[in-house]
Amino acid sequence: MQISDKLIIYLDSKNTAIVFDLFKHLTTEFNQTVLAVTHDNDFAKASDRIIK
Repeated sequence: MQISDKLIIYLDSKNTAIVFDLFKHLTTEFNQTVLAVTHDNDFAKASDRIIK
């Protein structure tokens, strides 16, 4: 399991997309669970599951 707490808060949109792609790669390629805490609605909406 990978845990991220507001990891993308200071990143621009390009680097945010890189982080999101890395998370997707971890979940699909290595069957990892990623728990990401974020206030970025676009980042959250692109996720497979949202827990509020």
